[in-house]
Amino acid sequence: MKRLAFLFCAMVAVATAGGQAYLTDPRYGDTPAQRQKNAVALSLFMEECNARSYDRALGHLWELTGEAPRISQNIYLLGANIYRSKIAAAATSDERDRLLDALMSLYDRRAAAFADLPADRGKGYILSLKARDYYACRPDDVPGNLRLFDDALTQWGMAADPDFANICMKIVTDWYAADKVTPDVVLAGYDRLAPLFEAPGVETTGDDRKRAEARKTFDALLAGSGAADCDNLERLFKPRVDASPDDRELMGRVFAAMTRAGCRSDFYFALAERYYTLAPSSPVALALGAAFEQRKDYARALKYLGEAVAGEKDPVVISSLQVRIAANLLEEGKAREAARAARAAMEANPENGYGPLMLAQACAAGASACSGFDRHSVSWLVVDLLTEARSRLMADADAVSAIDRQVASFSRGFPGREECFFRGVRDGDQITVGCGWITGRTTVREGGSK
Repeated sequence: MKRLAFLFCAMVAVATAGGQAYLTDPRYGDTPAQRQKNAVALSLFMEECNARSYDRALGHLWELTGEAPRISQNIYLLGANIYRSKIAAAATSDERDRLLDALMSLYDRRAAAFADLPADRGKGYILSLKARDYYACRPDDVPGNLRLFDDALTQWGMAADPDFANICMKIVTDWYAADKVTPDVVLAGYDRLAPLFEAPGVETTGDDRKRAEARKTFDALLAGSGAADCDNLERLFKPRVDASPDDRELMGRVFAAMTRAGCRSDFYFALAERYYTLAPSSPVALALGAAFEQRKDYARALKYLGEAVAGEKDPVVISSLQVRIAANLLEEGKAREAARAARAAMEANPENGYGPLMLAQACAAGASACSGFDRHSVSWLVVDLLTEARSRLMADADAVSAIDRQVASFSRGFPGREECFFRGVRDGDQITVGCGWITGRTTVREGGSK
C-alpha cells in the first residue's frame, strides 16, 4: 500500500509539474505515452534517492538511461554517487567488481547520450571521470587504466583539461616509483600529454595562465620521476626526430625535455641547433649558449648568447646575458671585447653588480699589454670597480667574500710612493689612467711603504 501511494503521489506530481511541458520535450521519449512514463520514472528515481532507497533508485536509473538517456545529466551524477558508496561498502571482491562494471557502463551511457556537448561537459570530459573512478577502484590495473586514460584523451583532443593531463602523469610516475612500469611508459606518457600544454585549448578549459601553471607541474612530474635521464630520452625520441626533422612541435618538446635533464650529447646539440633554425627565440638561444659554455665551445656559446641578446627586450635579462658574454670572451682571451660587453651590462641594468665585476676582470686581464706605472695604475681602476660590484652584491655572501680577496690582491699592486712621486702624483689625487684601451678616472692610492 505504501508503494502504491508513493507511485500515485509521483504521478500526481508529474501531472501537475510545469503544465505537463515534458509531454512535448523529446528528452523524455518519442511519444506522449513514453514521455509520461519516463517523467514518472524520473520522479520516482529522485524520491528514492531522497529516501536513500538506493537499490530501487538504481532500478529507475537503468530504465531511464535505456529509454530516455538525455532526460537529465543529474541522474548520471546521482547514480555515480550511489555506485561509489556501494563499492566502498562491498563485502566481497566479486561484489565490488560487479558494482564497478555497472558504474563503468553508466559512464558509457552518459558519454553516448551527451557526446555533442561542449568539450568541458562532453564525451572526453565524461570519459575522464570514468577513468578517475576506475583508477580509484583498481589502481594496480596498469593496462586497464592506460586504456581508459587514452580513451578520454582521444575523445577530448587538444581541448583536454591540463589538470586531467597532470592527473594522468602523476599516476604514471607513481607507478614508475613503485616499479610497476618501465621508463618507456613514463616517457610515452609525457610524449602523449605534452602537446596539450603547447596548443591553446577551448575557452572553457581555462586561460593561458592556468595552462602555464599546469605546465610547470607537468614538467616537474617528469623531472622528479627519475625516468627522464638523457639515455632514455635519446633512445625514445631519436628515431622520431630523425624521421621528422622539420616537425617543429616534436623538436620543441624533445628539446625542452632534454634541456631540463641537462643532456649534452651530440644528439642534443644537433637537435637544439635544428630546433633553433625552425623556431628561433631568445630562450632557445640562451639554452644553446649555456650548453656550449659547459662544453667549453666558447665561440658557439658567444654566437647564441649574442642572438639571445638581439631577441630580448627586458633590460635586466639583457644585462645578465651581457655578463655571460663577457665571461665567455675572457675565456677566449679577448679582454677588450669582454670589457665592451661588461659596460653594456652596466648600461642595461646599473644595479647588476656582476657588470662592474666582469669589467674589473677584463681590465685586469687587459693590463698585461701595458708596462710600468701604466700597468700598475690599472689596479686603482680595478679596485674601484670591485668596490662598486661589492656594494650591489651584498646579498651574495660568496660573491662578497671573493671580491674582498680580489681587492686585497689588487691593492698589493698599487704603485708605491716613490713611483707616484716620479709621476708627479700623490695619495688622494684624481687622475686619468691610460693603459691602451683601459682608461678611466680614479683616485691615487700609494702602495708599499709610505
